[in-house]
Amino acid sequence: MVDFTQLTDTQIVDFVADHFFEFSDDLPPQEFPKNIHNGIKRGDLVILKDSHGFAVVARANRLRRGDNTPLPPNAELIFIYVAPEARGRRVARAMIEEIKAQYMEDQALELFCVGSDRRRMFEACGFRVIENESDTYTMVCDQ
Repeated sequence: MVDFTQLTDTQIVDFVADHFFEFSDDLPPQEFPKNIHNGIKRGDLVILKDSHGFAVVARANRLRRGDNTPLPPNAELIFIYVAPEARGRRVARAMIEEIKAQYMEDQALELFCVGSDRRRMFEACGFRVIENESDTYTMVCDQ
């Protein structure tokens, strides 16, 4: 079993690139993973590590669109991963609670997820659906 706390940020991003199919039904964007590496270098993105998984978070008020206009002031959960052998042990819930405490900064925490199983897991962590399009959910937690 991989201990994700022992991996560098670059190794975590490479892991996401190698396992992108576990995060999305789509192909990774052409600029991926370079955009993730750059976001980490700028301090816009942070990686929270647990021995059984990790999360990539966009810090509130830090990201900008391609045309340099700011995104909404919310933090965004970009990726969360828990090793298969640790799933069902509330590892993701503990990481989400830590993210809420560290990165929400009195703003909401947003995410996108695909599938009703993932939606239910995030609902159990305090998120609510604000948009649903073909089993792809935009969710927000403002608590």
